[in-house]
Amino acid sequence: IVDRAFMNVFKALESYLESVFICYMMGEKGLNNNFVSRYVTPVNEEHAERLLRGKEQYIDFTNRSQIMKFAENFFRDGGPFGFLDSVAQDFEDMKKVRNEISHKSIKSRRDFERLVRSKMAEMPDNITVSEFLMTTKPHSRMSFFEHYVDTVNAVINKLANPD
Repeated sequence: IVDRAFMNVFKALESYLESVFICYMMGEKGLNNNFVSRYVTPVNEEHAERLLRGKEQYIDFTNRSQIMKFAENFFRDGGPFGFLDSVAQDFEDMKKVRNEISHKSIKSRRDFERLVRSKMAEMPDNITVSEFLMTTKPHSRMSFFEHYVDTVNAVINKLANPD
């Protein structure tokens, strides 16, 4: 249940990033009625998607550096997407958790174990993703799951309300 809940949160973030990116490319306002200064003026959403995709089959909205590269190319000063730099570590950590849930590969397990070691004082034997996510963060009252949900909420709020 915890793994599925995390995956739902992560998928929602990924989908939101793509949607808000295209909305700002189309010249739509944020919730605060501010516009994002853009360098492109696509004729419709399909055109915006093609501009964004270029020769690629799809854009990986879990790849923060790729998102930032596109943001810098399409929006003045990267638009509100510069906020992703302030949550870079959490963004990368969430991707490692997501990869361990969805891939179950040797590499994803190693990356997950490195993450656990870096976040916890010790590496519990055979720790599962759910156990990690439900663990209270050191020097905090919230679990890693709650922390990552807070991070996602912060990203959504900041991107929805551009300066």
